[in-house]
Amino acid sequence: AVQITFNAIVDDTGNSASDFLTNATSMLLQGRATPGATITVTVNGIAQTTTVTSGNTAGEDGLAAWTYVLPTLNPGTYTVGVRASTPAAGNSQTVTRSLTIDTTAPAVAITGINDGASSGNIPTNDTTLIFNGTAESGSLVTLTVTNAQNNTQVFQQTVNAVAGTWRIDRTNSNLPGGSYNITATATDAAGNVSTTVTRSLEIDTTAPNAPTITSVTDDVAPITGTISSTTGDTTPTLNITAEAGSTVEVFNGNTKLGNATATGLGIYTFTTTALTPGTYSLTARATDAAGNTSGSSAAFSLIIDTTAPSAPTITGFTDDVAPVTGV
Repeated sequence: AVQITFNAIVDDTGNSASDFLTNATSMLLQGRATPGATITVTVNGIAQTTTVTSGNTAGEDGLAAWTYVLPTLNPGTYTVGVRASTPAAGNSQTVTRSLTIDTTAPAVAITGINDGASSGNIPTNDTTLIFNGTAESGSLVTLTVTNAQNNTQVFQQTVNAVAGTWRIDRTNSNLPGGSYNITATATDAAGNVSTTVTRSLEIDTTAPNAPTITSVTDDVAPITGTISSTTGDTTPTLNITAEAGSTVEVFNGNTKLGNATATGLGIYTFTTTALTPGTYSLTARATDAAGNTSGSSAAFSLIIDTTAPSAPTITGFTDDVAPVTGV
């Protein structure tokens, strides 16, 4: 009896040559058949105009190789049949395969970096990162991490077939501080490659310098302006310099009073709520955009004194004009 097998697509660009899923619109089919058999190919039941003959030399399986160049097809799903026959009447066998031609590139997105917290070039001090994203179910995501010296690390992950999500966990591998370019592509089962998506990442593990409380301002009459230590203003304003873009916290001892407000590049002010009379030890601390926190500034000792002095006493007067002088 005639035998035939229809095994694969030669030079298939997809994940597998034998799954009959490809992005090639013209292809070479291959299989094995009884030596010398005539091979007829049909596409959706329509016989192709050319036939081929399997080889004359049988292998260990008793069959010989055959190949067939399939005409160019549009994207879609086709039923491809191959029939082997010999001159003996009725001596034939047919094998069919479902062939899918997919030329549509998948989409890919990076939805989270730093345990899913950011998706842009927001700085972080996290050196053990988790990358999250979405792509076509079943596709293979290739993530490339490139530093400023153009050194690359490449990671791959197959997309979850149900959720269409991917997750590349690098918490077991530290990335040194610096600037990184993150790219991702997705390759689907047919071999189509997505457009590359890019994200910038800054890893900053250096704490900012401690802020400086440059002065304290009193704006309550009768004495206003910069003060050195003592004031009658219960809501004085602290003038602070710190790393631009950082969050500046103000403390009295270990008690946080609040956050300062940026009024310029690296310039901050903080006006206290009403303070009760007493002595205060004021410090400031800065946390940069990556989450690194500085040490505390030098303490500014402030005395709030709202007690008026005792009324003066006139104890006498002196005449110093002759001829009579004295008390």
